[in-house]
Amino acid sequence: MQATIQASALGELPKVHDAQLAGVGNICELVVVDNAAVLHSVRTRYKRSDIYTFVSRMLIAVNPFKELPIYSKDNLLRYLPGANDIMDLPPHVYGLGLHAVKGQKRGKSQVVLISGESGAGKTESAKLVMSYISEALGSSRHMQRRESRPRYSIAPEPGTDGLAKRRQSRYSVVDPKMPSIQDKIIQTNPILEAFGNAMTVRNNNSSRFGKWTQMMISPNMSIQGCSVTDYLLEVTRVCSRGEKERNYHIFFQLLQARGEEELKCLDIQPPEAYSYLRGSQFVAPGIDDARCFTEVKEAFLALEFAWEVQMEIFKVVMGVLALGNIEFTEAAEEAEIKGHDALLKVGGFLGFSEEALRSMIEVQKLKMPGGEVVHRKRPLDQAKAVRDAFARLLYGRTFKWLIEKINAKLAQAGTTPVFFGVLDIAGFESFEHNSLEQLFINLSNELLQKHFNEFFFRMELEEYEAEGVSVGVEVQYQDNSDIVEMINGKGGILSMLDDEVLIPKATDQTFVSKVIRTHGNNPRIVKSKMGGAVKFGIKHFAGEVTYDVSGFLEKNMAKLPDEALELLKSSSCSLIEEIGVRVATEAQEAESGNRARKAEVLERYRLLLPRAEWPKFIGRRQVNDEEKLKIMIDVLCLQQALRQRLTEMGLDENGLALGKLGKVPVMCCMGFNGIQGRAGVLRFDGALEIHLRRDADSALGSRDLDFLLSAMVQGIGILRGT
Repeated sequence: MQATIQASALGELPKVHDAQLAGVGNICELVVVDNAAVLHSVRTRYKRSDIYTFVSRMLIAVNPFKELPIYSKDNLLRYLPGANDIMDLPPHVYGLGLHAVKGQKRGKSQVVLISGESGAGKTESAKLVMSYISEALGSSRHMQRRESRPRYSIAPEPGTDGLAKRRQSRYSVVDPKMPSIQDKIIQTNPILEAFGNAMTVRNNNSSRFGKWTQMMISPNMSIQGCSVTDYLLEVTRVCSRGEKERNYHIFFQLLQARGEEELKCLDIQPPEAYSYLRGSQFVAPGIDDARCFTEVKEAFLALEFAWEVQMEIFKVVMGVLALGNIEFTEAAEEAEIKGHDALLKVGGFLGFSEEALRSMIEVQKLKMPGGEVVHRKRPLDQAKAVRDAFARLLYGRTFKWLIEKINAKLAQAGTTPVFFGVLDIAGFESFEHNSLEQLFINLSNELLQKHFNEFFFRMELEEYEAEGVSVGVEVQYQDNSDIVEMINGKGGILSMLDDEVLIPKATDQTFVSKVIRTHGNNPRIVKSKMGGAVKFGIKHFAGEVTYDVSGFLEKNMAKLPDEALELLKSSSCSLIEEIGVRVATEAQEAESGNRARKAEVLERYRLLLPRAEWPKFIGRRQVNDEEKLKIMIDVLCLQQALRQRLTEMGLDENGLALGKLGKVPVMCCMGFNGIQGRAGVLRFDGALEIHLRRDADSALGSRDLDFLLSAMVQGIGILRGT
């Protein structure tokens, strides 16, 4: 593939400086910064296994997909307060933690915001920074850290003692009978990963929920408790998943441990015996489910969950799988459950009677105008939908129950206004099929980007003013407030969705029609070219996304049939009964409010970022889609940089960015001067010809190269020919 670009004057292209090719630790040290310099600096450092790069106070982290010796206990000690000057230390997530600790010593709350593509390593960054803070504010005697922490549980290598490796926990404490608050915080990781993470096509350990972790810090710099808030667990993954993906890890961990003596009473079968797991990839590469389950049990022990309570949790998980094995026959458009075995199995796990469970799934109760209640058999599709919705409800509510209990274990007496928080949310998502979950996730990224814009530029300008430095020009940056307002503001798309669920006979189609009628002239809205399509598009700050609105109203309702509530409260399992009481209370509170029904899902996920003096930003990078080592695909990294606006900090009159230490990245795309990479090789000669050569072992296709080429040439010339 070849392209020729006409440029009026090649001399106008920016000069390449040696520092741009050296891979500096802080991009702000460069004299001239453009997209090419940022990308090449990060790539050069990555090839040296230097996966961290600072951009002012923001940290770029590239997933290495392998163990690195930079997380050893000795290396962590180098970054503890007072050990070394931070300017003498290489960029590291621990260095970001050190900045936060220094801020907290001034009595100011600190926040770390983590964002990035799926598979970029956001969860690992969150765990590492939390581990650092626990260590810096606690005592090293509490943790027996391994010399290197893998990104997830690594399967035993051939020819090694696999059992011994499985039993060597990465989260072990010195005294399990008296765990410290630091120990307990670290021990939440294996539990939340088991119940909230899953294998996707891009990440073998993908977090399928957003998480806000907040540690309360006392005036003497000790941890006085911790709390975890979850956002929008992907409950649809309980019953189904995409090709080459898995349901949640805990399912497969339990199945791998079915030979353990204490679990034999659960009569756990191989994965192919469960309908919800069929078609799933049973084994995730690089993950040892048996070892992870051992760590889950150790974590429950450290958090003081009694074995009886653990067994109730495991029974609920198995009960969810057993629900999927309920099969039906249909006659005269009426569904009937086959036999009794599946019902008895579910009832045994969840503490339900066979009759009550059968009635909830098969029979629909209708209230007539005169108050009479009519019982009618459900059709087949509706019966299956009720079964699956109930399974999703049980799993999702069990996850929330777990977090509530964990928070109770982490709570301590005393209050303090100072906290350290970590926000770990899903990165921007754009798939072939995008639904309400993607809209929520992308809204959270819009809010994060808006917060980044407002904070970062305000902070820089305030520092200039305090130091008596005159900027001399107006600092400009791309503002996404209009997108946030259109989606989340008064009269916005989500407010309209709230209103639509209250209207009798409202459908997804009527909702789409109202969105187009109200916001159709907004340049951010993309109308479907197909008349009557239940779709619309939004031009996000990170790119255009088309949303399939089918199911929006149902997903936003989160309303349960009365029969399901009564069934939950009637359970002989105390965990299920507790969930039933909580759900019933929430339903009553919603009905007693201004609205008869409440869109609980939406209210739960609207994020309000806490105020703190110095937010620390971690922009995670995934270097390739296939988790291969040492392959840094430029086009993928460039796409992610564009999506997160790492290269947009404000322009001066020359199109260059302003920064206290020099020039910081901009979005002007001044040209990729002589860069070489896996995506191709560029050579400039004559009328500025760009030659792209695809490597034989590259996974890039023609569309990827087209994107890379267009990104390279915008702003420096006009594309001519191919």
